[in-house]
Amino acid sequence: MLTLPVILFSQTLRFEQFGVQEGLPSSEVYNLFQDDKGYVWAFTQYGIVKHDGRKFIPVCRNLSFDELKVYVIRRSLQGNLYIGNSNARIYCIRNDSAFLVNGLKAVSKKITTDNEILFDMLVVDSSEIYLSTYKTSYRLFKNKRSLLTGKGPLTVRNIDFKKKGTDFMVIYKKPVPGNTVIRIMNEKDSVLYILPADTMPNWGVRSYLRESHGNYYILRWHGITHIGKNGSVHTTAFKDRLICMETGPGGHIWLGTDNGIYELDSNLRILTHHLKGHAISDVLFDMDNGMWVSSIGHGLFYCRNMFNVFYDDDDALSGNITLLKKIGHTLFIGTSSGSLFSKNSGATYKINLDQSGFSLNDIILFNNEYLIGTKGSILSMDTTLKRFVSKPYTYMNGEWINSYGFAQLNPDTLIFISGSAILKKDKKQGTIISPFFRARTYTRSLIIRSNDHACFVGAQNGLFLLADSLVCPPFLWPLRERKIVALKSGKGNTIWICTKGYGLYVLQPDNKLEKIADCPTNVINNISFTGDTTLLSTNKGLFMSISNNVRHALWSCIFNNEVFASEIYGEHIYIATSQGLVALNKKNVLQKIAPRFYLEAVTSGKEIKDPHHLDLTYQENDLYFDFDIPIYENQEYDLSYHLEGPDAGEGVIAGEQLHLQNLSPGHYLLQVRAVNNTGTHYSSPRIDIPFYIKPAFWQTRWFLVVVILSCLLSAGLVMGYSYRRLKRKGEAEARIIRQLAGYRLTALKAQINPHFISNSLAAIQQLVYSNEIDKANRYIAKFSLLIRYALEYSDKMVTSLANELKIIDITVELEQLRFSNHFIFEKQIDKEINPDDFFVPPLITQPLIENAIWHGLLPLKDRRVPKLILKISIDKDHLVISIIDNGVGRRIPDYNEEENRQGRDSRGTFLITSWIESLNKLFLTNSAAIQFIDLPEKPDAPGGTRVDISFKLEALTKLYNEH
Repeated sequence: MLTLPVILFSQTLRFEQFGVQEGLPSSEVYNLFQDDKGYVWAFTQYGIVKHDGRKFIPVCRNLSFDELKVYVIRRSLQGNLYIGNSNARIYCIRNDSAFLVNGLKAVSKKITTDNEILFDMLVVDSSEIYLSTYKTSYRLFKNKRSLLTGKGPLTVRNIDFKKKGTDFMVIYKKPVPGNTVIRIMNEKDSVLYILPADTMPNWGVRSYLRESHGNYYILRWHGITHIGKNGSVHTTAFKDRLICMETGPGGHIWLGTDNGIYELDSNLRILTHHLKGHAISDVLFDMDNGMWVSSIGHGLFYCRNMFNVFYDDDDALSGNITLLKKIGHTLFIGTSSGSLFSKNSGATYKINLDQSGFSLNDIILFNNEYLIGTKGSILSMDTTLKRFVSKPYTYMNGEWINSYGFAQLNPDTLIFISGSAILKKDKKQGTIISPFFRARTYTRSLIIRSNDHACFVGAQNGLFLLADSLVCPPFLWPLRERKIVALKSGKGNTIWICTKGYGLYVLQPDNKLEKIADCPTNVINNISFTGDTTLLSTNKGLFMSISNNVRHALWSCIFNNEVFASEIYGEHIYIATSQGLVALNKKNVLQKIAPRFYLEAVTSGKEIKDPHHLDLTYQENDLYFDFDIPIYENQEYDLSYHLEGPDAGEGVIAGEQLHLQNLSPGHYLLQVRAVNNTGTHYSSPRIDIPFYIKPAFWQTRWFLVVVILSCLLSAGLVMGYSYRRLKRKGEAEARIIRQLAGYRLTALKAQINPHFISNSLAAIQQLVYSNEIDKANRYIAKFSLLIRYALEYSDKMVTSLANELKIIDITVELEQLRFSNHFIFEKQIDKEINPDDFFVPPLITQPLIENAIWHGLLPLKDRRVPKLILKISIDKDHLVISIIDNGVGRRIPDYNEEENRQGRDSRGTFLITSWIESLNKLFLTNSAAIQFIDLPEKPDAPGGTRVDISFKLEALTKLYNEH
């Protein structure tokens, strides 16, 4: 059986197409250009746009409709962008807007009057511009126009190639009897080459001139001339009309024609032909190794990386790739359609398996034969891969034989997993395959650890150890019920475990299982190691890390489609996908540039600030930083920031704008970096943005010094004139009495216990009469704060638990102030309770706390240390508030029973009970309850009282949302 070689040397480029549906103003595109930031500009019939890797952005919108057709784009020596349009007008581009260059009106009019087209130009600056049309070339210097002419009877036809500095190449035509001599000269009229016109058939009137690796190329309508380093000249003619020419990476020539684009080597041999049938107007090789092609009538075509190789010339290799494995110096490639390829020494061969349609799963070299596992059988071939050693193993003991993976248990025994069993093949038994362990395990991966020959089997429900049967020891329990899709050996006898949906694990030689953090995704299809390079095949693409430590790897996405497996072989990284085999140039991938981003603008309010001089006022502390993020690489990335200064912080920027607000005055440094989708920073680049917010005059040090000195002076004046306070004592008492009258009205509105209010007022009055003015003022301040909270929350259905705790604290502080800290107050709040997240009826505890103090603790008369406890807890779905005192209880022998009951069952308690009854009626269920519990000191003797108020959390939350 012979092996048929398949030669796949030429690469096939895959293009994305952009048309008006994707945002192009027109499908007729004339020119392409990439600016310093990486944006690709497209100049179309109806407008100019730039592409950032995701979308088209309109630019130069200040141009009128008649000025939009741009035929030539060039940079000046200072790096500014200039464009020339169909009306022979020249514009300078600044901040994505077009500004007309002065002094060109006369020459523009002459060019258009002569029905000429502005074909090329060289811009020194806005005052010195060289123009070239199909027939003539001009020099414009300080608004003066002159024709370019050579020495003697020479006429300048073209300006084509800017060589170095201000030098540029020109082509002179000299008519002689019966012929025309073409001279290629520089600006100083130094002759570089003289070409007889008959060396270029169909010479025409216009040319392109390009240079690559010391070779010169001249383009005409139907031919291209190559001038070698040694002065040799030869011309290649084309039947297609030639429109444009560019030199690409590797010294290749790319020709745009009316029938697609051709790739030629340096000797003008045709290598590839793409986009047949399309008229190509321009070609651009961007800084990300991408290739852009513009067309007349079909929009833009974009190849993301022209170094990627796609094997579209073979139907099998352009389909689902299921096997990618290196054995020795050979790379094996298998497909779901049953095709097998071997790649060795740069050539790719297709191996005739003579079997129909079974997906290939694994291949191994054992006992001088290749065993190939498929979903339908196991094939055996000799080492030349030209003939079968035996018939395919397809059927045994009534069941199909297939293989999802091989592993060599020892030098004489090979085991492999099948759909219904784990099988073995022994050298001594020759071609016989026998069961090793029979069970429907749904296993899909197999590996043997080299140090102890332990055999691990990955299945859909976990990772198992193969002994007499499949067992799951305790160290593998974390992987139970998790789908294992691949097992790979790593350095130091480690085993790497790829799971579907649960990430990447590593099993150490001592059986310690560890999950790898910061993986790009939890769906890991495969992992491979070559030296320090690790390739991670996932559902989100192929990720690469160059690190000795995979646990702390910096992953970079190098291919952004689902990948099943990958291998580094020779100069390429081979990738198995469902859309075919892909080969990435390894050198190109390793030299991949870091992501690019730029600070576009800084705004405060509606004012745009200068990003290079950010000296701001204290009012300009609400800042927006806008970034440009062109993305042409395979991986999209985020931006993270680190802010140093008075208000330091860090985080990830949402989108392309960072908003910093309410910044304190001071010096700041904002650092912005690119991060990949695992949150790890790229090594570069980083943008540092310093800025300064000036403080207001009251925020400066000198103002603080003045305030402190003023306070000290005021204190001295107060002390010096203290005797005047005695004279104002009567006025102070009258003012306090007026305040007390206002507080009485406030207390009535808030429905606070009248006894508490009257007692508080009496206490204040007593303090005043006792000349304890400061203490009276403190009491009034606390009391007024309680009244304010009562007014604010008494008319609400519910308030936060945090607000209720404030009222409780103020109530207890007032009572302790009045009774000289006669009792101990303690709060017990469960750790899982955040007071801001729970809601209670307002003022629900105040009357009960007052009762506990007045009627429970104060009558103790030194029997024990009075203590009041507020306890808040969660009981299933209820919030429970408990008020516990160790007082005399609700029945006191020393008091009249009726009087005692009336004292404890105050109007506040009645209001609380009524509120709870109303809440239950509102929700038609027992959502709230109150319970009074006597705490016995000894049999038949009260030792305090506990009041439990419980609320159903769902009811309070619903009530809060409704009101």
